[in-house]
Amino acid sequence: MLRYEAPIQGLWRRATRDTELGGVRLKEGDILSVRFGAANRDPAMFADPETLDPERRNARNHLTFGAGPHFCVGKQLALAELQTAFAIFLERMKNLRLARGEDGVDWATRYSGYGVTRLEMAFDRNEAG
Repeated sequence: MLRYEAPIQGLWRRATRDTELGGVRLKEGDILSVRFGAANRDPAMFADPETLDPERRNARNHLTFGAGPHFCVGKQLALAELQTAFAIFLERMKNLRLARGEDGVDWATRYSGYGVTRLEMAFDRNEAG
């Protein structure tokens, strides 16, 4: 899911030396936007990238948390929070679904950030939870 809907779509970077990237010459000091969201949907890396496939073999190869020296130090906390939240959802709810279909979802679509701002869900209470 993090590959499919990355909350941070990109960050600004400055070239530290003259180089070439994807056939484009960059000079030291040039500023560019590194687009994680686009990289996470690159068909050269992910077959059928527009499909959410939880069993995708290379699903962990996404750039949602950055890479190298720009790797997100909060990754472990974010993953632990997600695992805890989903475990509680699955324990307490069943038949989780959109309450109003697409009309029950609003998205923030900014240049650098992306995500759900409103999500109307319905569920049946799991009597075991």
